[in-house]
Amino acid sequence: MFLAQVINQNKEPYVVKKYVECCLKVGNKDEILKIVQTNDVYDPSEIRDFLIEAKLSDPMPLLYLCNRFN
Repeated sequence: MFLAQVINQNKEPYVVKKYVECCLKVGNKDEILKIVQTNDVYDPSEIRDFLIEAKLSDPMPLLYLCNRFN
């Protein structure tokens, strides 16, 4: 929880992307969904491409990201 608050206060897109990558590695897909819903710092196209390559079993973070940024 504390780390998510730090990420949401961060102003560097690179850090947010790395956080999403780490969440995927440890299997925390709920946290990825929270980041794409609430964070405005990341580059949507980079995160989109990363999530597509990851081939998530639950595509909800990818769907939400695409709906949010058209």
